Amino acid sequence: MPPPKIDCSPKAGTMLVVGCAKCVWDDLDRFTHGGKKINFDTIAINNIIPFIPWTIHHAASYHASFLKHWIEVRKVMQPKKEAEIHSHSTPRRDLDGVTFVWDFDHVGGSSGLLATYVALALGYKRVVLAGIPLDGSGRFHDAPWLDPDDHTVFHGNYLSRTLFLEWQHAKNECFKGRVRSLSGRTMKWLGGPDD
Repeated sequence: MPPPKIDCSPKAGTMLVVGCAKCVWDDLDRFTHGGKKINFDTIAINNIIPFIPWTIHHAASYHASFLKHWIEVRKVMQPKKEAEIHSHSTPRRDLDGVTFVWDFDHVGGSSGLLATYVALALGYKRVVLAGIPLDGSGRFHDAPWLDPDDHTVFHGNYLSRTLFLEWQHAKNECFKGRVRSLSGRTMKWLGGPDD
């Protein structure tokens, strides 16, 4: 399963990377002008994969063993065209159903960063992050009474120094001004889509 060799057409100049944070619906509403403007390709990550209300072109996750399940649920929304499935290489991963396995350095355990690297590797000129604030505010499916500081409930520490350093490395060494974000700390680090 080598990385793909894809020649992105000019119409595929923007890739929207959609994550799972609570702000995802607000981010998508702003970026798509209420769902009226869908002129970009989409890569969805993790639990949001089944719920994007338009065609997704790619799906990505560090959690490769879950990808096949998210895609099965997704087929209810998108039965005709299956998205390309991306994950990261490691000997312990169940890669059943994964189309392409990538071996990027410095992805820091973040599926959002992995998906961003995939978008850049596929040749997209512009990458915009939605629902990837990395601010610990919780996920779109979390109950409102859950405490986002309780890491027994929330997967990962989105406020960790390690995660910050991985994103800073990516910004300084790889992104070359091509990646922007719609919310949270990633917007502070990378700028908004209109900056």
